[in-house]
Amino acid sequence: MALTFTQIIQASASSVYRAFIMPTLLQQWLCDQATVDNRESGMFFYRWNAGFYAAGMFKVLKLDSQIVQTWRLSSEPVESTLTVTLTAGDGATTVEISHDVSESAVGWAASLDHLKYLLEVGFDQRIMTRPMLGIYPSNLGEERAAKLGLTGIKGVHIDNVIEGMGAAAVLQRGDVLMSIGGVEVTDFASIQKAVAPFKGGDTAPVEYYRAGQKHSADMLLSKRPLLELPVTPSALAEELRSNLEEVSAELDALVAGVPDDIMSRRPDPTEWSANENIAHLIHTTRNNQNWLFNMAGGDDSVLWMDNNDLHLIASTSVYQSAADLVAEFKRSERALIAQAEAIPAVLANNKALMNYIGQNLTNEHIHSREHFEQMRRTLEQVQQPTA
Repeated sequence: MALTFTQIIQASASSVYRAFIMPTLLQQWLCDQATVDNRESGMFFYRWNAGFYAAGMFKVLKLDSQIVQTWRLSSEPVESTLTVTLTAGDGATTVEISHDVSESAVGWAASLDHLKYLLEVGFDQRIMTRPMLGIYPSNLGEERAAKLGLTGIKGVHIDNVIEGMGAAAVLQRGDVLMSIGGVEVTDFASIQKAVAPFKGGDTAPVEYYRAGQKHSADMLLSKRPLLELPVTPSALAEELRSNLEEVSAELDALVAGVPDDIMSRRPDPTEWSANENIAHLIHTTRNNQNWLFNMAGGDDSVLWMDNNDLHLIASTSVYQSAADLVAEFKRSERALIAQAEAIPAVLANNKALMNYIGQNLTNEHIHSREHFEQMRRTLEQVQQPTA
């Protein structure tokens, strides 16, 4: 007996086909981690945070039409076969999944619903349905609880709330949140567990202390807003140019008039110099170039491993002055923008991939500014007069 599931998706067969063989997409509708060798006789491994996994081999890969793969879930005693058939027509694609098992822990009906949302709307439905509280929580601790007159009480301290979100109608700065939906909360992990049964837009009972008095109320769990991201390569490139213009001006002002011996000096053997921070930004941009290149090829396996100092040598050994490093940073960014503007149609016409690329690249300026702040602190330290 085989399980059969069907879903009609308003997307091209090419987009749907990619969603079954590309790790980036698989991780946004089916599993939490995917490793894929997407060729016939290639292996795959899918893992779920719930504690199970699936592994097998691609037996048939017919471009944009059919995928046949052996399948064995960690909880299943024998190997099975999963067949995906795609039929295009009238601007949509009919997806049929046939799995020769009597039952499956994967939940193919729900997963196909996630796939439909991903390709039609462009985001991971599993994340978009998660509620948002709109609070800034921190550790309560025994000492803090005692100061608030709450000795022996467990909960999280509310440092602030975000106006316009559900929590702001109930909680306020200085409150101590004790439970959500009847589940005790003491840290971020317990908050996540407490809201897990709910979706954005639901209402949950909460208990909290304010000025030493216990209160209870029903609190709206806010929905996640859809991000407004560039929808075309040209729009993405234009936004990246605007971001680069701003961060370039900030970087120029930051290094203006600072001698190279100061720029290259570490405040501590374990902390980067200002120049090394720029070298790190250059390496980050080059990494993004490789990542985008691989995305066009059907994978995004270029990973950032860690921040060990070896990655700084590639730039500081060649660009030995701050001026040279700044110039190379700008060149690397312009090269990345050129790549973004030339994103091929197979990516540009896929909402999920275009959103994924846009979200990653348009946030790059935030990372740059974090390092500008680190550079400011470094320069202040190394320019302090010695006794």
